Parts: sequence; structure tokens; C-alpha cells
Amino acid sequence: MDESERIRWALGRSGDDPDAVERARSRLLDAIHVEKLRRRTKRRLVLPAAAIIALVVAAAVVVALVGPIGGSTAAASELRRLGAVASSADGPNLGEGQYLLVVSDELRVEARTELGTGSSFEVLSRLRLQTWITGDGSSVRHTEVISSEFASDADRRSWQEAGMPNVPHAGDIQEESSRSDGYFWVDLSELPRGPDVLLAELRSGSIVPRSPGDDQVFLLIGDLLAQGDASPEVRATLFEAAARLEGIEVAGAVIDPLGRDGIALAIDDASLRTQLVFDPQTADLLSIELYPIRADGSMGSLRSWRAFHPATVVDSLPGS
Repeated sequence: MDESERIRWALGRSGDDPDAVERARSRLLDAIHVEKLRRRTKRRLVLPAAAIIALVVAAAVVVALVGPIGGSTAAASELRRLGAVASSADGPNLGEGQYLLVVSDELRVEARTELGTGSSFEVLSRLRLQTWITGDGSSVRHTEVISSEFASDADRRSWQEAGMPNVPHAGDIQEESSRSDGYFWVDLSELPRGPDVLLAELRSGSIVPRSPGDDQVFLLIGDLLAQGDASPEVRATLFEAAARLEGIEVAGAVIDPLGRDGIALAIDDASLRTQLVFDPQTADLLSIELYPIRADGSMGSLRSWRAFHPATVVDSLPGS
């Protein structure tokens, strides 16, 4: 038995005991709590050398087994596993005159309030987005409405009361273009390579402005992975940053909106669950899904989603 195994045995870990990590974490936190109480008494108390060594060893084992304290152990482990898978796959390689084509499907909820009448209504639109990105980040995007309907009969009546303003219709196509510094694309090669620094910048909003909260950071990490042009190193760093977020949980095996098998990880705020679904074999991001959380804490039905297809390299823009 080597020293590592002796430490694990001393902390109650034998074989493949699934509860060993949590026991180690609990003992470390208990030791820290006891030490804080001792300091509050303001008595001069010197810990015996054996106790100090035991506390340090416990901390080292917990960090080695589960990483920094905070967040869900299972979620962090799964995100790190996905990061290892993602780091082993090659990134896209654009040649001269080539484009990265990113295709996604989306269920979008559009809430409208007409100022003149005060009538409010919601429209649910199924969309297909195709984005052609050049090597310098400039891009062209086509958004096609596949189908569109009111969220309810009440929403249709509110729309009629508002004077039937324009809403999306099946077959509508919108074309947009963006420069290299536009909003369709982030230069992932400029992201910090260290996960701690990257996480701090994602939280600060310096990379992409967002509302505060780790749920927004998790959503942003999904958006960056969905670009499809991250190098293996960048993908691994994004997964590691996600593993250090607070509140991420493994939601388990799911089927995404396009019928594909995936592993889901989720984070909740007061009113919304943000769920990212990954292919467990390739670590590709399959979908980003949003679920409302009701006032009683229960989760509502899937409200909106984006599902992503593997990015491909093409030689021309549409219509060329």
C-alpha cells in the first residue's frame, strides 16, 4: 500500500466506495469549522503537530480527488471528462476562401407588447439558422422561419386586439451580416488559457456582457462552444471553467429536441433552469435548453431551445 492509498484508507475510502469523496470533504469542512470556533475563543491554543499534519493531508486529498471545494462533485467530474474528450478532437481548419458553416435549429419565444393598446402576446417560432464565418470572424447569417404559432388562443386574441401587427410567418427569411468585431462571433483564440483567469473574465462581462450570475456564465460557455471554431485547448479550458462554477448539477441522460441522446448538465436561478446537453461520446454541444421554474419550485415544460449541428467547412457563401 503506497502513501496515497494509506491516506485514502485513513479517510474511510476503500475500493470503489462512492461516498468516500463526500466523507473526505465533510471531514475537511468539519476541521475548518472547529478551527474557526477555536479562534473565536481568543485563547492561545497551539494545535499538536499531528493535528496540523492531518488537516493538511485531508485538504490535499480532497483537492486531489475532487478539485477545489465548491460546486457539484459529480457535475465537475463529468465536465472534466467531457473536456478531456473535447481536447482530443481536432478543431476546424479554414483554408483560403473557405467558410465555417454553423447550423442550428431553434424554438424561440417572442413576447410583444403593443404600446398603443397595451395588449401583450407571445409567439412561438421554429427557426433554422445558418451562419457562414470567415477566418477573420466576419459572417453572414440566414434565419428561416420553419413554423410560427401563438402560444395560446388568448395570445391570438390579444394580437387581434392590438391590430394584428406583423409577426413571423413560415417561409420568412432574414439575412444579416456582421464584421469581425460583430455580435455573431467571439475570437476564441484571444481567450485566457488559464481556467481561473478565464472564469473571472467570463464573470466580469469583459468577454461578452451578461447579467451577473453563474447561470449566465454557464449559458455563455455554451454559446462559445456552439460557435464551432474552438481549438482543442480552448474547448478543454471552457469545460474546466464550467467545472468550477457554483450550482451546476448533472441532470442525467436525456434526449435533445432533435431526438439525439445526450448527457445534460443544468443550473437553476430563482425562475429559470439553464440546461446544456452534450454528446457523451464526442463532447459536442447538442443543445441549450431553458425551463421555467414555477413559484412552488417545480420545473415547467421546455420553453425555448437551440439545437446545434456539427460545424462544417465549405467553399462558398449561399448563392455564390
